This record gives sequence, C-alpha cells and structure tokens, in this order.
Amino acid sequence: MIAPSLDPRELDDVDMEEELRLLQTIQNNRQVINAFGVIDETTVLSLIKYVNSLKLMSGSSLIINMAGVTYVDSEGFGSLMSLQSRLMESGGKLVLVSCRDDVRLALKLTRLEVLFPMYDSLQEVP
Repeated sequence: MIAPSLDPRELDDVDMEEELRLLQTIQNNRQVINAFGVIDETTVLSLIKYVNSLKLMSGSSLIINMAGVTYVDSEGFGSLMSLQSRLMESGGKLVLVSCRDDVRLALKLTRLEVLFPMYDSLQEVP
C-alpha cells in the first residue's frame, strides 16, 4: 500500500500517469467544479483554461470539490493561489470542499489553508 503523502507517479514499476478531469455543476445557484485526478505541473494549465472558460461574473465565488483530487504539487497550489487572487480582485473567492487528508495536511504545513475557505462538504458552504 502506498502512503497517501507519496506521489505515486514517482514509482518506477507502476504506470499511473494521471490527468485532471473537471466537471462543472450548479448547486444552489453556485458554480461547482468537481475535480478528479492530480493538480500538478502537467495539469494546471487545464485547470486555468477551464476556469477562464466559465466567464465568472464579477463578485462570483467558485467552489472546487476536491474529493476526487489525489495529489496536488507546488505548481497546483500556486495555480489555486493565483485563481484565489484573481477572484478576490473581483470581489469573489475560491472555496475548497472535501479535500483529502493529505491535501489538507499539505495546505496546513505550507500555511496556505488561511488563503482558502475550506469545508468538509458542499452542504456546509454558506
């Protein structure tokens, strides 16, 4: 069994090349992106392009459901910070929901958790 904090793509004997799949839904009049896979240097451009394609209105917030995200590297966290900054400039915010324990721990250890409102479920988001 692989420890959750390890990046499985670094293992030589396993071919686990992952991608990032994104699916937009509207829940309670809020835009939610359900993310599946990894957010890393190879997938951040896809995330940024996807968010740009949403054409969010000024003051809009965006929720990313992270339940399906298995790994986030420094490039991934950087892109999330960049999205947060852009949304805050227009009066909105980026909200992270259902982060796995290892992702939440990485946010805590890097002190990035203060930048993102985080909730355990979509129902908890005000």
